[in-house]
Formats: sequence, structure tokens, C-alpha cells
Amino acid sequence: MGLMKKRKKHHERNRFFSAGIFKNSFRKRLFRAFLLCSLIPLLLSLLTMFSAFREAERSRSIRRKESLKLIRESIIEEGDSITLALQELSDSVELKRALSEERKEKSEVNRLLFFDGGAS
Repeated sequence: MGLMKKRKKHHERNRFFSAGIFKNSFRKRLFRAFLLCSLIPLLLSLLTMFSAFREAERSRSIRRKESLKLIRESIIEEGDSITLALQELSDSVELKRALSEERKEKSEVNRLLFFDGGAS
């Protein structure tokens, strides 16, 4: 009886596979072939677009780093020039006298700060 049960299970399994979904007809094989042929170019184009996007992001980040480096260098240069101007102004006796005297006019202080101090 064990042999009969095995044959019955085998027959039921074959009936399931031949019921429709897993039936290996020519039409389904043709459909799978067309599906596969249409998916391969789609996947290739997806990979190409992804690599192009990645390369664009990489070049964009390089440009950002370069611009930040230039900004940093210009800030350092401006800081150096401000430090030099402050040193020159702190050494100016006329400016110290103009700032300490209350009766000096603003135009005289501005002239000393922006014209004489900057030109020196």
C-alpha cells in the first residue's frame, strides 16, 4: 500500500503543475523570453543612469570643497589685512589723540581712520 500512496501523491503533484501557472506551454515560454529581453535593457539603462548620477554628485562635491577652500583662504587673507590695519592704527598718535579728545569732529576722526590710516 505504501507504493500506491506514493504514486497518488506524485499524480496529484503533476496535476498541480499542469494546472496552469507552471505549465510549460510555448506561449508562456515565449512570454517569458520577451519579458526577459525587455528587462535586460531596462536594467542596463538603470545602471548607466545610476553611475552617471553618482559621478555628477562626486564632481559636485569636489567643486564644493574647492569653493570652500577658496572662501577659507580669502577669509584668512582678509583677517591678516585687518590685523595689519589695526596694528597701523594702534601706532597712530594722531588717531589716539583724535579719539581721546571730545571736541574733535567726526569728520576729522573719519579722515584719520579711513584715509590716512588706510593709505599708510
